[in-house]
Amino acid sequence: MFAVLAAMALVVLDAGIVNVALPTLALGYHVPAADAVQVVAVYQVALVALLLPCAHAAARVGQRRLFSLGIAAFCGGAVACALAPTLWLLLMARSIQGAGAAAVMSLGIALLRATLGEKRLADVVAWNAMTVALCSAAGPVVGALILAWAPLPVLFLASAPVGVVAFVASRALPKVAAEGGGLKPIHMALYVAGIVSVFGVMRVATMEPAAAGLVVLFAIGCLVLLLAIDRPASSPFLPLDLMRLQTFRRTSLASVCCFTGQSLGLIGLPFLIVAEMGLGTKVAGTVLFCWPASVAISSAIARRGAGRAGHAVQAAIGAFTMGCGLALCWADAMLGIIWLLVPAAVLCGAGFGLFQLANNRAMFGAAAPARAAAAGGVQSTARLTGQGLGSMVMAGVLAWQANPLGATRTGFLVGAGFALVSGLVSGTGTFRGRSRSGGG
Repeated sequence: MFAVLAAMALVVLDAGIVNVALPTLALGYHVPAADAVQVVAVYQVALVALLLPCAHAAARVGQRRLFSLGIAAFCGGAVACALAPTLWLLLMARSIQGAGAAAVMSLGIALLRATLGEKRLADVVAWNAMTVALCSAAGPVVGALILAWAPLPVLFLASAPVGVVAFVASRALPKVAAEGGGLKPIHMALYVAGIVSVFGVMRVATMEPAAAGLVVLFAIGCLVLLLAIDRPASSPFLPLDLMRLQTFRRTSLASVCCFTGQSLGLIGLPFLIVAEMGLGTKVAGTVLFCWPASVAISSAIARRGAGRAGHAVQAAIGAFTMGCGLALCWADAMLGIIWLLVPAAVLCGAGFGLFQLANNRAMFGAAAPARAAAAGGVQSTARLTGQGLGSMVMAGVLAWQANPLGATRTGFLVGAGFALVSGLVSGTGTFRGRSRSGGG
C-alpha cells in the first residue's frame, strides 16, 4: 500500500510543482505564455495516450513489473527535464515523464484493490483520493519555495527522492495473475496516434485551419480502424464492455468535464496572480494551496457521510460547488480583488473533493473486480483527458487573445461552464434512479 501511494504522490506532487512555475518557465526559456503551457500539455497528452495501453500491457506482462518500470521512467524523465537547455528538449523529457506516470496512474487503484480485497474498495478509493489531495496541496507550496530559493533545474528534481522510495518499496507489491493473450502493438499504435492527433488539433488550429482538418481526419481514421479490428477480437484492447454500463459511461463523462474545469482554474490562477497582478510565486503558491487542501478536507468529510446520500447526488453537489468557485475567480479577475481568490480556491477544492470521491466510488463499483486494471485505465484516461483538454483550451485562449488578463477571465468562465455540465451529467443518475424506482 505504501509503494502505491508513494508512487501516486510522486506523480501528483510533480504536477503541482510544475503548474505554479509556468510563468517562471516562460521567462526562463524566453518563450510566450502559450508555449510555456505546453510543458503541462505535452505531459498530459502522453498520459492520456498511454493509460489504456499500459492497462492492456499490464494484464499481459504483469502489473507489478509495469508499475515499477513506470516509476523508473518518471524519475529518469525528471533528470532529463533538469538538464534540458531548450524548451523542445524539455517537452521531450516531459513526454517521458508522462509515459511513466501513465503506468503508475493506470495501475495504482488496481494494485491497492488486489492488496486489500474487494470489501475495502471504498477505503482504497478514499486513501487514493486523500493522497492525491494532500500532494496536490503540497505541490504549489514546494514549487513556490524552490523558485524563491533555488535555480530552475531543481524544480524538476524535487520529487525524485519520493520516486526512489516508491521504486524500492514496489518490490513488495503483490503478483497479480496475468489474463493471458498477447500484446496488441497495432491496436496500441492506432490508439496512441489517434489520441495524440485529437489533442494536437487545438494547437494546430491556432496556426493553420487546413492542417487542423487533416489532423482531424487522420485521428478519426485511426480510431475507426481500431474499432473495426478490435470489435471482433476475443480479448479486445478497448474496454467496450465497461462502456456499455450506463453508470460507467455517466461517471466517465462527468469526470472529463469536471477535470477540464479544474485544469482551467489551476492554470489560470498562477497567470492571474503572477503575470497580471504581479504578486509573485509565493502568493500564487499560497492561494493554490487552499484548493487541494480543501479537497483533502472535503474528501474526509464525504467519506464519513458516504451512503447517506447517493453517489450521484454527492457528485452533482460537488461539481456545482466547484463551478461557483470558478465563477468567483472570474469575478475577482474582473474586479482585481486578491483576497477573493482564497474563498474561491476553497470553494473549488471543497466541491472537487466531494465530486471526486463520490464519482470514483460509483465508477469502480460498477466494474467487476477482474476488470479493475481496465477500469483504472478508463478512470485515469477520463481524468487526464479533462486535464489535457483544459490546458489545451487555456493555451488556445492565451494565443488567441492579445490581453492575457482577458484570457484568464475567459478560462475561468469556460471552466465554470464545464463544472456545470459535470454536475448536470452526474445528476442524471439520480433522476434515472428515481424514475426506475417510481415505475416499479
